[in-house]
Amino acid sequence: MKEQEFMAHAIKLAAKGRLRTQPNPMVGCVIVKGSKVIGEGWHKRYGGDHAEVEAIKHCKRKFGAKKARQLIKGIKPIRQS
Repeated sequence: MKEQEFMAHAIKLAAKGRLRTQPNPMVGCVIVKGSKVIGEGWHKRYGGDHAEVEAIKHCKRKFGAKKARQLIKGIKPIRQS
């Protein structure tokens, strides 16, 4: 996958929060290591965890906490503007 495809996936995830996150924006997050998605999430409702926290939790469920910390260490965010 290319960077644009990962961003498109994050936007699709963000749309899952439609009508539930106001006054906050809809946000999706994809954590990528190499060329693989290792975690993903979205802001599910106002007052709930942000998309980034949800993505980290997903990574921990997928790989276990210790492995997730190793995988996530050093990853830099890419933001769409």
